Amino acid sequence: MWKIIAVATVLFSNVGSAAARPETGWLIDQAGTKPLVAQVWSIPSAKGIVIWRVLSVTGAKLSEMPEPTLTNGYVYSYGECTLAGKLAPGVIAEIKVDPRSLEALEVRRAWSLDPASNLFKETDPHSLVCYNADYGF
Repeated sequence: MWKIIAVATVLFSNVGSAAARPETGWLIDQAGTKPLVAQVWSIPSAKGIVIWRVLSVTGAKLSEMPEPTLTNGYVYSYGECTLAGKLAPGVIAEIKVDPRSLEALEVRRAWSLDPASNLFKETDPHSLVCYNADYGF
């Protein structure tokens, strides 16, 4: 737990001096790989442009890509899906949710972090279970 807090402190203290800040960020710590941090940024100078970034735990930017266009009626689930019953923090999914349901009604598309390129690449969404982050609020 202290390791995660220390990493978050380092990352956000580096970003804190910048005018723009990430909308969300999460730690990707998968067995057999070095931990990474994924972030979602809105670009203030370009209205409506959102990018996905992958950083090392020291804050070095490893990759950046534009967020794919979201289908009407869907939202993104950032690192909140499971695959075969295990948390899949390296997955971003386009999901349809109902405020009364803990799980997504549908997973339409998904992107998985490719450890070789540090980019999110489209993957098969059918075996994913994603959760409604707003359930219960």
